[in-house]
Amino acid sequence: MKRAPGFTLVELLLAITLLVVALMGGIVVSRSAMAVAGDSVRTGAAESRAQHAHALVRQYLLSAGRSTLEATPAGGAPEAMQDGIAYDNVSFHQTVANTREGPTYVPDPAAPAWSLWFKPAAVAGGEGDLVLTNDSGSHLICGGVREFDLTRQGSSITVKIVAVARGSVPDTCTVIRSLILRNP
Repeated sequence: MKRAPGFTLVELLLAITLLVVALMGGIVVSRSAMAVAGDSVRTGAAESRAQHAHALVRQYLLSAGRSTLEATPAGGAPEAMQDGIAYDNVSFHQTVANTREGPTYVPDPAAPAWSLWFKPAAVAGGEGDLVLTNDSGSHLICGGVREFDLTRQGSSITVKIVAVARGSVPDTCTVIRSLILRNP
């Protein structure tokens, strides 16, 4: 007996099985690629937040008067910012003019100083916020911050901001940069 042209049922089932296995492999690879892309986007967003926060901190501190810098060490009282000590806060007055009579500050030295500070989360080890407090109130500079440190060395301040990237693999982005204080 002559065989009819075409494929047998066994051949068709085998071809369909191989096609399903190949498609499932493609789905697994595509899901993995999507997860990696999503983590990359979240890490990029955390880096962007940290860099933007650093730019704002830099903007405020560049016009700060060195003699007005105060910080509070953990569990301590406010003190003039010391060299080599990492603080998570700083209070300052901005120098708006230097005259023969001396610098002019905003806010006035008799008024409360502006401050940059780290507001930790209610949960230990969680993320907190970087906040600016000035004469118009408290303002969020950056959320999703794990760490904020300011370390002074003479007229230089090193600013460290660690932002959190939330994703399938929690990650952090650290921005560390120094700035030179220009005002007395």
